Amino acid sequence: MPITTDQMSHEEMKRAADDGHRCGKCGSRLIVCWGGAYGYNGWILRCSKDINHNTITRHDQDYEKKVQQIMEVRKLDSTSLMKMDENKMLERVGMARFPQELTLQDKKLLAQVAVTYGFDPLMNEISIYQGRPFVSIDGRYRKALETGEMDGIETRPANTQERTDWQIPDGDFFFRSEVYRKGCGHPFIGWGRVRVSETVGGKGYKPVETNPQRMAEKRAEAQALRKAFFL
Repeated sequence: MPITTDQMSHEEMKRAADDGHRCGKCGSRLIVCWGGAYGYNGWILRCSKDINHNTITRHDQDYEKKVQQIMEVRKLDSTSLMKMDENKMLERVGMARFPQELTLQDKKLLAQVAVTYGFDPLMNEISIYQGRPFVSIDGRYRKALETGEMDGIETRPANTQERTDWQIPDGDFFFRSEVYRKGCGHPFIGWGRVRVSETVGGKGYKPVETNPQRMAEKRAEAQALRKAFFL
């Protein structure tokens, strides 16, 4: 059964299809259509190839291969980043989109952590948040791919039963992510939640305010990636 409006609103479905999410089973594109022909009186989000697939993922395998190729050409893998001296990394920090928000001490801390652990601040893989280093989901994706052991990631909105089990109130965004690692018999499961209170009261430009669905998805993926790869 495809994803229904019991799990995701019509607007969220359209956003998922437009933002490049893919079917978690076969990698095909997603489409939004009326579910009457499939026995459901409402909008559905379905795989364009197989109606029985009901898992979505952000990832496009062709796109990931291109990213890996770019990383190889630019030599931006962890080893190269860890060999970079601190002054060069400071230059890289200065070219990122957020340096104006950082103090000199923050920039030095960011450069040191980036060199130590092999993250790229220019590609927004790591930043400073509330005075501490913060690894973005893009940094976690790359690190997992570099191991050569990542065997896929599937993410979807939590279903009605899961929301009930976790006592998630209406209005909160709640996602489940499964990260597959080669040689492991079961996926590593992560849950991500954005409370409705996080989406209001700000200035309206933070990601948690502009796209809370994607933020909940990223939180689920980050938790699952930490379990699978200790990232």
